[in-house]
Amino acid sequence: MRHLVGALFLCLVAILIILPALIVGSYRAVVPKGRGDIAAWPAEPTVRLYLTREGRVVELGLEEYVAGVVAAEMPASFHLEALKAQAVAARTYAIKRLRSLGGAGCDRAADADLCDDPTHHQAWLPRAELVRRWGFFGYYRNWIRVVKAVEETRGLILTYAGRPIDPVYHSTSGGLTEDARYVWGNEVPYLRSVPSPYEENSPYWKRRHVFSLSTLFRLLGIEAGDQQGPALTVLARSPSGRALEVRVAGRSFTGVELRRALGLPSTSIRVVEATGDRVVLETSGYGHGVGMSQYGADGLARMGWAFEDILLHYYRGVRIERLGGP
Repeated sequence: MRHLVGALFLCLVAILIILPALIVGSYRAVVPKGRGDIAAWPAEPTVRLYLTREGRVVELGLEEYVAGVVAAEMPASFHLEALKAQAVAARTYAIKRLRSLGGAGCDRAADADLCDDPTHHQAWLPRAELVRRWGFFGYYRNWIRVVKAVEETRGLILTYAGRPIDPVYHSTSGGLTEDARYVWGNEVPYLRSVPSPYEENSPYWKRRHVFSLSTLFRLLGIEAGDQQGPALTVLARSPSGRALEVRVAGRSFTGVELRRALGLPSTSIRVVEATGDRVVLETSGYGHGVGMSQYGADGLARMGWAFEDILLHYYRGVRIERLGGP
């Protein structure tokens, strides 16, 4: 009896993991052939992925890698068109870094293209981990959606001037994305500030953060006796409203420095209160704010936008092209 139960359990696991991919494996998007040499690149190159926890490199097909990124980086409950937009962005990100196509690869392992650390490259999760996180039936439901998004955008990447772009993305913009120059100091023609409506469903849409003065000073490395002037004032903002320069007790910090030191979700900061023994801040959004807003993509998709329209909105002046031709 035990052997029978064990066999049935293994069959169930196999069905839950394999069947979703088989169901959606026949979907293909139809787009015109791209320009330049992109069409001559392999349709599905190999990705050498460094698994940070295991300390080893594994080889994956590009589309298998992209599915793991979409599952890790975006809620599977998001609209299918938003998942498709995420798939194209994730695929482009990988293509730009593949050593076999002239990319820089991953500096954490000599023979790796990418790693699974989201603070360094993109998050990526294997199917076994997704089953653990989602549960058996949740995995079955979610993986079908993820693979469908990947298959219906198979081979599609974003290019600017004939080359793959750097398709950075973030959780929530707070209503306006940020221009790359205000975050990283350099102009990127396709990473401009654009409106990002319909993000109100994000848990990071508006958040309040309360700090005592002693905690604020400790996190920023300010001696309590050094206070001069207001506890916290925003001195300069970017056109999107994010803090560029902040003064705390007479010392100046960049918005990025303040965000990191205080553990804030974004640099879109409003000072609600800075009197007495506490400072109250309100933030809007989560992440650096550059490129595609994931909650914005979901909101636009629910308003009827196709994934192509979403991508062309967040990445200005780009083209959507297919690896290996049509």
